[in-house]
Amino acid sequence: NAGVKITFRDDRQNKKEVFHFEDGLRSFVRHLNEGKEALHSDVIYFLKEDAQTGMACEIAMQYSSSYMENVLAFANNIRNIDGGTHLSGFKTALTRTMNAYARKANLLKAGQSPGGEDVREGLTAIISVKLADPHFEAQTKVRLSNPEAGSFVETTVNEQLANYLEENPAQAKRILTKAIQAAAAREAARKARELTRRKGALGSGGLPGKLWDCSSRDVASTELFLVEGDSAGGSAKGGRDRNTQAILPLRGKILNVEKARLEKMLAHEEIRTIISALGTGVGTDDFDFSKCRYGKLILMTDADVDGAHIRTLLLTFLFRQMPQLFEQDAVYIAQPPLYELAVKGKKKTEYVLTEQEMRKRMVSRGVEGTELLINNNGKSRKISGAELKELVKLLSNLERNIAVLERRGIPFKQFVELQYTGDKLPEYYIRFEGAEEFYANKSQFEKRRTQIEAMADDEQGLTDAVVAEELHEVSRANDINDTLKTKFGLDFKDFTLKPERKVSGEEVPAKFKLINEADGYEIPSLDKVSSGIRQIGAKGIEIKRFKGLGEMNAEQLWETTMNPEKRTLLKVTIDDAGEADRLFSILMGDDVEKRRSYIQEHALEVQNLDI
Repeated sequence: NAGVKITFRDDRQNKKEVFHFEDGLRSFVRHLNEGKEALHSDVIYFLKEDAQTGMACEIAMQYSSSYMENVLAFANNIRNIDGGTHLSGFKTALTRTMNAYARKANLLKAGQSPGGEDVREGLTAIISVKLADPHFEAQTKVRLSNPEAGSFVETTVNEQLANYLEENPAQAKRILTKAIQAAAAREAARKARELTRRKGALGSGGLPGKLWDCSSRDVASTELFLVEGDSAGGSAKGGRDRNTQAILPLRGKILNVEKARLEKMLAHEEIRTIISALGTGVGTDDFDFSKCRYGKLILMTDADVDGAHIRTLLLTFLFRQMPQLFEQDAVYIAQPPLYELAVKGKKKTEYVLTEQEMRKRMVSRGVEGTELLINNNGKSRKISGAELKELVKLLSNLERNIAVLERRGIPFKQFVELQYTGDKLPEYYIRFEGAEEFYANKSQFEKRRTQIEAMADDEQGLTDAVVAEELHEVSRANDINDTLKTKFGLDFKDFTLKPERKVSGEEVPAKFKLINEADGYEIPSLDKVSSGIRQIGAKGIEIKRFKGLGEMNAEQLWETTMNPEKRTLLKVTIDDAGEADRLFSILMGDDVEKRRSYIQEHALEVQNLDI
């Protein structure tokens, strides 16, 4: 609904999401098409109301250079994920009207007639109907069943789309040219599909030679692992449960299907192999989940940048060509360990999944038998056990917020030295033309921001150069600082301490000292306490960081990543298909500037960065 603004805020995590489309469905379509190259700058828009029946139909649509369609249907503001009569009416009218105009404008060769999926290639559309007595096929309202809604939408599109095409011949030609190219590509894809079927590459009878299949035919209990690399595939084959686990090793990075039509995708060997192994077919018309040969599809890639890229390419392929797999909760991501820990003198080996878990392990070990001695103006205090563990937890949380602040280009120690007066750090920040300003008071910040934005010369683009933000990480850091002061008598200033020397040249004892057994470690400032504890925790342990799945033998891979009783799997779900479509378009599409802007905007949210 145009102009309505809905704000969701999660105060637990300082997260906020605003839903506001001033121009209604047109704004929504532009939002969904972000990151795509539009074929026409305007959003095609229809609105028709029938006073006699009380029915209303509102449609917004825009074509892009993408090969995917994204059509959303609503009835009385309720999303109908399975469509219904209004969606069927739209599709029927769209195909008929486009073909009628193409014939009239002599755009088609003899015998040519683009099909429904051809005229919808690259289309983003929203259909919204309002009616007094809606009927749905299920309690969840996933599908509208009113026949009059379908007729009303069909009539509306027939009339108003025909008028648009007549009044905008240049845009109409671009749209129809794309549909005609899509029809030719679809025919080429059909021939490629038939050819590969005859060769057994896509049919259910011929399985790929590189697939190590399982023996069970109980689909619900079986799993297919897509494994990065032949080496890791060999280890997985040796360690698997042959009854229920199938292994398909993949060589290199698969094709980015966001930038490719179906016929090019079907020519890619690794993608054909995946399609063949699953047995479901591929694409809107051919995919059939009931033919899926496995209950779970598990992506198993290295825990590095290349592994993440391969995983993203696989997810892009599955989302674009087999979205029903997500709807059926069939897609999972394996979690291979990042570290192997072996205690010297003991045979027992432990595995750690993440960097964060590794830090926790080292802290738990490091705290045992360790005391922190705090020297403060001639007085000393010892902290140990649960109290020391609580302090390290606070400092670890503070480290994460400091990392976010420093990614903004604000060095924490310098920030404390210049801005900390003993109470709180300023939580509001303005940067303009190289100058930085900080404010503790929100009203002063808002007043100053208004002044600067008024000063900025919008014609020269300077308004975009104004950065005015609330520093949520500083707000969280201030809360932690309050706890440090209350419970431990420490604060931000203890982070900026530096080694001092007496006049004689003798070094002044540090404020902090870690004592473990007979060893003592002087710590110059509070920010080094956590790392000191972790170093103590790492004593007597051999730590190995896995660079890839291929470094693990069959037994290790089974114990850590494949054994259903011990492993960790992440289930991949699509909560918002429209938003997922937008993100795949931005991150995997052709628009480099959109991708760069998105990465810059969300860079501060990064938790685990492996470079």
